[in-house]
This record gives sequence, C-alpha cells and structure tokens, in this order.
Amino acid sequence: MSLSTKITLLILLLLALMATCVYTHIDDFEPKTATPLTLNEEMIVPTEENEVNLEEQTIKEKSDNIEQLEESDEQKVEEKIEKTPVTEVQKEEETTPPLKVTAEVQIPKQEPVKAEVKEEVPQTNKAVQDEINSIIEQSGIIFKRMSYNVTPKSMETIEAVGVILKKYPLLHFEVAGHTDAKGDESFNQFVSEQRAQSVMKILIDLGVEPERLTAKGYGETMPIVPNDPQGYSLVNRRVEINIVEE
Repeated sequence: MSLSTKITLLILLLLALMATCVYTHIDDFEPKTATPLTLNEEMIVPTEENEVNLEEQTIKEKSDNIEQLEESDEQKVEEKIEKTPVTEVQKEEETTPPLKVTAEVQIPKQEPVKAEVKEEVPQTNKAVQDEINSIIEQSGIIFKRMSYNVTPKSMETIEAVGVILKKYPLLHFEVAGHTDAKGDESFNQFVSEQRAQSVMKILIDLGVEPERLTAKGYGETMPIVPNDPQGYSLVNRRVEINIVEE
C-alpha cells in the first residue's frame, strides 16, 4: 500500500472518529433554556416597603419569642407553687412583714359652740329667795277687806316678783297663804287657800309657766309672831312665795 493511500485512510479514520464523538456528545452542545425562577427564588429588590415588612416580621418574631418565654416562666412558677408544700407557703406568708400605711389626718379646729342660756344661774337658791322676800317685805301682799282680790299696791309687788321668777325658768315655786288665829280655824284655812290661788293666777297671767307653780294654804298653823289675845296679827296674815327644793 502506498503512502498516499495510508494517509487517505488515516484521514478518513479521524473523520469517522470525530463524527462519532460529535454524535455522542451532541446533547451537551444544545443551548439550555433558562429555568424560570419561582416566587421563592426571585431576587428581592430592597425597597422601602420591603424594609418595613422585614422590620415588622422581625418585631413579630421577637414578640412571639417573648410571649413564649413568659408563658414558659409562668408555667415554671405554677409548677413550683404546686410542688411547694403548704407549710412552706405559710411560712413565707408569715415571714412577709405586713405593709403599714400611715396617714396624717388633719382635723380642722372648730370653735366651741356657745349655747344660749336663758336662765341666769344664781350663786345659790338662797340669793333668789332673799331677793323675793325683800320685795314682799317692803309693801307686802294685801287683800281688800272680805275679799280674795289684792290691792293695786300689792299688784305692783306681785309684778316685781313675777319678773324674778321668769329670770330663772328652771326653778319651781310655792305660793303659800297664811292667816292669823282670829275666827274659826277651818274658815281661816279656806281663806289662806283662796288667797294663795289668787296670787298664783296673777303670776301665770304675767307669763310664769303654770307647771312651775303650786298654791297651798296653811291657815293659822304657821305664825311668825305671836297673835294678840283675840288672835289678831297683821304680820301673820300674809302670802309668801318660796322656792321648792327638788
């Protein structure tokens, strides 16, 4: 075989070998189409809206983590309380000092109320009695002859006594009628009672409360001086107004 023939065969062999290689690897030379990106694989372009959403997501994740931690802590505390004996809980309560709350309350000072006292309080009842006796002794309480009516002069005396009685509304008084021993004893008793009633009625008309007054006749039983032989005495024939001691 000539040299030219050998070269031709070698070239043909190389061409066949190249064709075989090309045929075998033809898929590798085909242009590959770009695989579409899914939503999750898309490139996120950083924008203001995306940044805000990212911050919100981060905050939410943190808050969820905090809530989970708090729930975990509460659960641990509850488990600890359940496991803790009652005696230990009581000891903790007993050892815990109670809170003391102190508050200063300022009460406004009030001026004492002065009650109106209508009554003039005497030093003693004797002073009032002496004042009444002094008025009666000056002119006395005299009645018209054969009558239970007082004279105009005696009316002035009773009015002066009435002023004193009204000054002391807490005191009670007795109007006492007396006679001398002239005449019948029973008649003298009747006269003393009627004259005492007459003076008491005048005092009530002057404004003295009736419940503070009583009238009583003593007749000839309480003379202050001796009567004459005929039983006559102008001094013993009298009307007194005395304080009643209660």
